[in-house]
Amino acid sequence: MHKGKSRYNYYGKNYPGDFIDTGSRELQKGIKRRFGRSTEWLLVALLTFFLIFFFKKQSVFLLFAGIAGYVKYLQTKWGSPVDVSPLFFFTVVIGSIYGILGAFFFIIIADFIPFLLGGGILTFVGFPTYGLYLVLAWFGSFSPANLVYVGVVLSVLNTLGTMIINKLCGSFQSLIFFNIVLHMFLNFFYFLKLAPFIIAMIQ
Repeated sequence: MHKGKSRYNYYGKNYPGDFIDTGSRELQKGIKRRFGRSTEWLLVALLTFFLIFFFKKQSVFLLFAGIAGYVKYLQTKWGSPVDVSPLFFFTVVIGSIYGILGAFFFIIIADFIPFLLGGGILTFVGFPTYGLYLVLAWFGSFSPANLVYVGVVLSVLNTLGTMIINKLCGSFQSLIFFNIVLHMFLNFFYFLKLAPFIIAMIQ
């Protein structure tokens, strides 16, 4: 036996099996490069379908929190002047499922924490806005079956309430006004187009 010597040093060449092993590894790498990312997305899609099918209400909370939190984090980190967060719509839907306490925890998880993680600086105007969301979500919880039309009315009330809050806090600027109006039309779209699908899914 020649201890301490590799197969290459002892025989002066590789074993035939070495070429087979190398070819197998290259084949595995090629398959991973070709199908690795597709397989990951397929697994995510299957897991999402499983959660939605078997844990409808829980999956809605997690899905909404993930979407809203990701949007809030990116907006805060990049310093985007335009706010397109679907937080209000999601909060009202979550409130109709879990009540005001569920809506409260949703706001903390989906907006407050991502805002801090993105490097946001707390201002006073954010807290009464959260309070307004919770009050309107509480009203929406009384009629979850009519969430589509109730949501449109709540969107108008949210627009007026947000304008009043920003006016009283002295932060009512043209960009703020633009974001408030933009949110109103986005919420109209969410409640009229997405809410019926969500209601049918969780029932």
